[in-house]
Formats: sequence, C-alpha cells, structure tokens
Amino acid sequence: MTDPRDEFDSDIIPIEPEAVTSQKRCAVCFASMAPDSRVCSQCAYDERKGLTSSRLYERLSDDRRSHHPPKTCAKCGYDLRGVNTTICPECGTDAARRPAATAREFQDAENKWKSFTLPALIFAIGIVGVLGFYAVADHTLIPLYLVRFAARAPLLFAVYLMCALIWVGFDEPFHVTAFRIFCIVPMLDLVGILSYAFFSWFLVPGLVNMIMVHRWCQIVALFVLLKEVVEVEIEDAAILSLLLMVVYFASNLFILRTDGLM
Repeated sequence: MTDPRDEFDSDIIPIEPEAVTSQKRCAVCFASMAPDSRVCSQCAYDERKGLTSSRLYERLSDDRRSHHPPKTCAKCGYDLRGVNTTICPECGTDAARRPAATAREFQDAENKWKSFTLPALIFAIGIVGVLGFYAVADHTLIPLYLVRFAARAPLLFAVYLMCALIWVGFDEPFHVTAFRIFCIVPMLDLVGILSYAFFSWFLVPGLVNMIMVHRWCQIVALFVLLKEVVEVEIEDAAILSLLLMVVYFASNLFILRTDGLM
C-alpha cells in the first residue's frame, strides 16, 4: 500500500539555495559597498589611502581642533602647527625647554601684583611711617590715629563708590576696589606729615598752614595713587583726587583730630 503523502511530495519542486554573496561594508561608516568597490559612496573612504581619506575623519579632526587651541610658542605666541623643529621660527625659543613662566602665568602674576601686592605694600609703608612718626613725636596719639583711620577710610570709599556708580564705573571686583582704597589712606596721611615737616624747615609753620602746601602735596599724591593703584583713568583721577580731598579735609571737622597736621 502506497503512502498518500508520496503523491503530494512528487508535486513539490525543490528550491535551489541562493548563492551566498559576500557582503562588504565601509570600515569607517559601515555603509554597504560593492564587492569590487574600493571607495565608499557615503563617506569617501578609500581603502588604498586609509582612514584619513574619509570625510568623517576630517570632520572629527576639525571638531578636535576647535576644542583644543593650537600649540603656540610660550614666549611670543607664534603658531607652531606644521613646524617640524622645536625652535620657534619667530623668536628662536626652544619649545622643548619650557620657560620659567608662560604668558598666562605672567599675566596672572601681574594681576595679583596690581590687585593685592602693590596696595598692600603701599599700606605697609604708609601705616609704618605714620605710626613711626607718632611713636617719636607723641606715642599717646597712636590709638587716636587708628580710630581716625578706621572712620576715615570707609568714608572715602563711600564717596568713591558713589562716584563709581554715577560715572567712573567698576573695572575690578568690588572687594578689590575697596581693598585698594583702604590701602592708600595711610600713604596719604604719611605724605601730609612728611610734606608739612619738610616745608616747615624752610618756611614759617604759620605760612605753611596758610598756603596749605602740604595739602597740595596730598592732592598730587592722591592723584598718582588713584591712577596707578586703583587704576582710574587720568581724567577721572584728576576729578576724584579733588573731590576725595575735599571729603578728607572736611572729615577733620567731624573725626577726632590727632594733631594739627592731618
């Protein structure tokens, strides 16, 4: 007896397996490539030239260059890309030997000097000079001078702050400006003491008080201090020096006086 399934099997036409074709993909973007093709149609990768021929590689290189600044000479800033030697062709500096400080470090050191070191040095000279003078002349005046300084320095800064808000403006942070103003006050006092003592040797003390030559010395000193220490423009420094000295003189009427000089 024959199996009825044999009748159906005899009608089935076998399907030949498809020929397996080798698939080829781009090594960079993984796009399909013809088996005999050497250049990718998507990213232009060329098997004969290597990875650098791909547009994706060029784009990646451009992105990296945009995030990392080009290598420059630490001394003159010359762009050293493409230079095969370590010697800068512009200034002759050997890039392999790092200089003592880069340009940025020099700038940071200069900013620190202007913002804190120079004002602190001027404060130290001024306060030591004034206290030394009172220690020789009359040491009982030292506590009175310190009280006077503690009252006068905030007053001068308040006037400067109003001027800065009206027209001068702020080029430095608030705390840096306040620190500079406080530091120049003892130097201003020292200039007044020394100039009064100096001119009293050549002129009658009463005449010195009448023409106020020591006050003019203080005005000039304040102008220089505002320009060099506080870094105010020369025109603004001229106006501010006169205005602040008026407040400085007027404070003698309201703040405890230590002597007839300041």
